[in-house]
Amino acid sequence: MLRLLDKTEFDMVYEIMEKSFPKEEIRSYEGQQALLKRQEYRLYGDEDPTGNIIGFLAVWELPGILFIEHFAVEPEARNCGLGSRLLKELQERYALPMCLEVELPTDELTKRRIGFYERNGFAFNDFPYEQPSLGEGRDPVPLRLMTTGGGLQPEEFQRVRELLYAMVYGV
Repeated sequence: MLRLLDKTEFDMVYEIMEKSFPKEEIRSYEGQQALLKRQEYRLYGDEDPTGNIIGFLAVWELPGILFIEHFAVEPEARNCGLGSRLLKELQERYALPMCLEVELPTDELTKRRIGFYERNGFAFNDFPYEQPSLGEGRDPVPLRLMTTGGGLQPEEFQRVRELLYAMVYGV
């Protein structure tokens, strides 16, 4: 069951982040933890029977859109429907359209990941997009946006990109 996590559970979330994302796509431990002080930022998750977090969503409640910055499930808990259930529960919790970033569809894994999101109601937006650098020594990352409610028109994409750059990345 998806629930709002608190700051005492951050270490478990960050451990899953480090296993699931390239270094360029996550902030430093301190940088990520500092986001917990932001009013717009929330961590949701699910746990196993022992109380360990097994999946999480890090989201930003932005004007007119919910941005899922990070979403991951523990490797041993993947491929059993947990990810789809967590996305569905998040969608039931918010009446906002949702947006997330995905890697370019260059190999079987990235194509499967995009397919997972499409099966869960997201549309692929093939507009050039780059995640800004998340810290010193980290490069920007070429990505694409996926959104619920259908694909974005060019002017909608521009508005969402500018919102993410300003509110999430501070650029």
